[in-house]
Formats: sequence, structure tokens, C-alpha cells
Amino acid sequence: MKKIAIFLGLAVTLLLLVIVYRTSAYQPQVIKIQKSAPFSIDSQAAASRLAEALRIRTVTKTSSMAYEPAAFIAFHELLKKFYPQTHKTLKLHKINEFALLYKWRGSNTSEKPILLMAHQDVVPVPEEELAEWTHPPFAGKIEDGYIWGRGTLDVKSGVLGILEAIEILIQDGFTPTRDVYLAFGHDEEIGGIEGAKAIAERLRQKKITFEFILDEGGSITKGIVPGVADPVAMVGIAEKGFLSLELSVETDGGHSSMPSRELSIEILSRAITALYDNPSPANLDNALTFLNYVAPKMSITKRAIFANTWLFEPFIKSRLEASTAMNATIRTSMAPTMFRAGVKDNVLPTSGSAVVNFRIAPGETIETVKHYVKSTINDSRIKISNYGGEGNVFASNPSPRSSVSSRSFELIRDSILTVANDPALTVAPYIVLGATDSRYFTDLSPNVYRFLFNRLEKDDLKLIHGIDERISIENYRETIQFYFQLIINSSAI
Repeated sequence: MKKIAIFLGLAVTLLLLVIVYRTSAYQPQVIKIQKSAPFSIDSQAAASRLAEALRIRTVTKTSSMAYEPAAFIAFHELLKKFYPQTHKTLKLHKINEFALLYKWRGSNTSEKPILLMAHQDVVPVPEEELAEWTHPPFAGKIEDGYIWGRGTLDVKSGVLGILEAIEILIQDGFTPTRDVYLAFGHDEEIGGIEGAKAIAERLRQKKITFEFILDEGGSITKGIVPGVADPVAMVGIAEKGFLSLELSVETDGGHSSMPSRELSIEILSRAITALYDNPSPANLDNALTFLNYVAPKMSITKRAIFANTWLFEPFIKSRLEASTAMNATIRTSMAPTMFRAGVKDNVLPTSGSAVVNFRIAPGETIETVKHYVKSTINDSRIKISNYGGEGNVFASNPSPRSSVSSRSFELIRDSILTVANDPALTVAPYIVLGATDSRYFTDLSPNVYRFLFNRLEKDDLKLIHGIDERISIENYRETIQFYFQLIINSSAI
């Protein structure tokens, strides 16, 4: 008995030593901040140009008239007026009339080019929300140190920020080593079929591949990552797939005073409950890719837990599942978004349907999700089909994961750190939960990343597609400087 106690004591001591050792070694990455290239800009003038661009309503909406062509024509003319040297130096191709593909020829065409992306279109503003805006969403107002309006965050600041940077570089006499391409789609908010997808196909036909591709996606966040007080620059290395399935059922119907045992609403409700009660399996890899960068800045207790995932994995899983954002990161998520059945309170509906939206985690596919839904519901009365038909433009598999050890990722990371100039900032890779235009380009480069130099705190997240969308003048200056620095840095690899 004494030997057993000694053995157990030694085992516990060894376990504690392993935990302590791994925790002490679990430290934040220390990256030397490089000196920034000389950069000068009239921030107020740049803000005024963005404000004027916001006044052009390049809105896309899901309707028979998806967008107003005249608005995009006016927007293109504005870009020509604002950036004359860029339009004189770069070659511009228009695809499907409104999608813009620029090429800036480099001095060494044997080097692989880079591709910078953003989109011209913005989402509409519901009529009932107009009165809640501090300044009208398309007024392009500059006040209190901010530029206000739809598109400041998503994502005309990206389009104009890239062009501002290139205009300055050309005026400074800079020529990139490698070719620089710019892709500005015009219908990202409704699927990107005529814009980004068509641009990608044009590049594919010309057999052009890239050293790296950078689209919108992550931002510099503060107070958003639980347990981390310091700012975190989140760089998307992949994005989840998208699928909406329609569940439909037909029954005999009848009078509500004599309900049968097979009611369409009940059958559909049971099916959705089955999906909720049996979520798709969790995969911690996607979350740990991000957490291994930020957890070393957490409290000692949390550091000990994340430094020893081999021991605490069940606990980590339960904690991540308790967070809405992290639960969506570790698995394919599902959300019922539409339910249709019935026409009168005393009539049993003869049919019903529900739409369930899935965001597919890397490692799964559209087909594996369909199999999971069918086997989980396990009810032959329910027909399962793609919402919007087989050709639904939004349906997509998750993108491949780009490397965090590539020179391209390091280049983007170093450019962020240089412009932010903040030793407390952590640059961390993560999985983008939504969809971006870059999903059409993943076969054109192994290095596809998603980041825009927006600074967002917790309350700012609601501004994207929301009321009072705005960006500070200082933040917009940083956005321009980031692209400026990135293009210079990309000439050095």
C-alpha cells in the first residue's frame, strides 16, 4: 500500500512538473517591429476623397435589379479623377462592365505577382433604420474625427485605401519588383458571381498565379477576445463554407379541431430539434490555431490549460462550446433562418418548409453536411434540398488553410506590426466565419489571407452592415499606410 502511495505521489509530482514546464514555455511570440518606410499623406484630404466616394450609392441588393449601373459608372469616374497617376501607370481591365482588374507592372516579371482585393458594392440601408443614423448613411459626413457612412468599414476604405497608397508610391517614383494586381468586384454582397468569380476566371485563363492574395476579413480587435486585454490583429487563413438546405414536408392537413398525428409543423420542428440535439463533431484544431497565439497573454491559469491541451482537451472543448463565436469556430454551425407553414389559425397546413443555414468548417464539405443532416433527421417524410436550387451562388465548400509559416504570412504580419507600432499587439491567424470574394481565388495561390486594417472594439462590431457605420480619420490613414508598407515589403521577398 505504501509503495502505491509513493508511486501515485511521484506520478502527481511528475504531472505537475510537466504542466509547470509547458506553461512556463508557453510565451507570446516576440516579433521585432521593423522601421516603417517614409510615409506622408494629407489625412484630411484622403478622408474627403473617401467621404465623396461614400456618396455614390454602389448598393447591391437581392432583387431582380441587383444594382444600379449608373452608380458604378459614376464611382469609376471618381476613381479616375482622384488617382490620375494610378490610372496612367496601371493597366485597367473591366470585366462584366463593372468589375475592375488593375495590373501594375513590376521591374522583375520572373517574380510571382501579388493580388490585393476589396469590393466596390455596399449593402442597402433599410428604410426603417434611416432615422436612427447620426448622419445619413450616404451623406459622406466628416465629423468628430470620423468619416461616417455605408462602406467605411465594408469596404470602400479598402478600395480607396489601396489606390491612395499606390498613388503616393507612384508620385514617390517607386516601381514594384513584382507585378501588383488589384481586383475590385462589384457584387460581393450578393455572391460575387459577375465580379470576383469572373475576375478569377480571367486570371485562370491567362494562367496567372500569385505569391499571395490579400482580401478583407480580419481586423485589429481590442476587448473582443475573452481574457486578452491587448489588441489582436486577426488574419484570416481560411474561411468556412456556406450551405442553406430546405426541409419540406407534405401532410393531409384538415381542421384544427381534429388534429392528426402527423402535422407538418410538428414533423419539421422535430427535425430541427434533432439537429440541435446532435451538433456536428467539434474539431479543436481550428480554434487552437488562433488560441496558441493569444492564450499566452491570458492569466496564468488559462495559460496552463491551453499549454497542456493533451490533458485539458475535454475542459477546453466545453468552454469553447459555451462561447457563441468559438463554438462556431470549432464545428460546422447550423441555424434555422426561415419557417413557412399554415395560412389560418384553425387550419392544419398541408405542407411546410424550413430553411437551415450551415457554415461549414474546414475538414468538412457540402456533401458531408448533407449526409449528416439526412442521417440525423432520419425521417423519410422530409425532403432535403438546396435552398435556391442546385445553382445557389452562395453555396461553397470551406477554403483551404493557408500556411502561418510562409514568408507571405510573415510579410503581412510584419507590415501590420510596422504600421501599428505597438509592442502589445499580437498578430494571430484565425478562421473567417463569413464568406469573402477570395474564395474564388484559392487555386491561384497557396497563400490567401484576409485582413483589413480596421480597428474594432466590441461595440464596433455592430457597425459593419449596421447603423452609424464609420471609421476614424486616423484609422483610415493607417489603412492607407498598411497597403503602402505591404507593397514596399512585397518587393523585398
